[in-house]
Amino acid sequence: MGKGDYTSRGPHWVFWGVEIGAPEKLWAFMGWDCVEDHEKFAKTLAPEAVKDLPSVLSHGEFTKHFDLEGSGKLVYKSPVTELILAYFRSDLPLEQKSAATALVEGFVVKGLRETPGVEGTGFGWGLEDDFPVLDGDKDQKGCVLVALVGWSSVEACVEARKSKLPEESLGLTQEVVGVIALKSVLLRCRNISKGGDGEHGRRPAYRTSATFDE
Repeated sequence: MGKGDYTSRGPHWVFWGVEIGAPEKLWAFMGWDCVEDHEKFAKTLAPEAVKDLPSVLSHGEFTKHFDLEGSGKLVYKSPVTELILAYFRSDLPLEQKSAATALVEGFVVKGLRETPGVEGTGFGWGLEDDFPVLDGDKDQKGCVLVALVGWSSVEACVEARKSKLPEESLGLTQEVVGVIALKSVLLRCRNISKGGDGEHGRRPAYRTSATFDE
């Protein structure tokens, strides 16, 4: 990343990580007060800050925003970060959106916080309605509700999943709230200011998600 003083005018925090099982895919998460701050940064300081990324990354897939509730930074600081992404059609009615929110909030608040190995949780809706479905058809897009889980290890996540699949845990089924796709991703994240000892090799693609502060 290009050098410069971005601390007072850039994101409050930045975490990045690669997918477990697919290290060629990299994610980045940034904390902003509002979308406008991100857009202003993108037009002014970002070009210098990210000028070296093309030398290590092949291409970007998307940059989107979430409004999150919960312990977002604790999730990213955990040894393993899980993203459970529930996709809905772009014109999802308000009553279905409210029903989905209640189900995920119940899952996060009641179903996860006492689960062994869980170090942090969060959830929230994407602010855009054209999120590309991960590993879906090229034109498959929609609005998205995300649940974030910080795990102490991959083994803890696997053990918790033995009893229920992600969609069963969330209560999100197509019949109930109109989910069109449900995806789960496991990441190992780190704070960008700490540097890293990443391996060299094939240039990874990257997927970015700019999130709000809690």
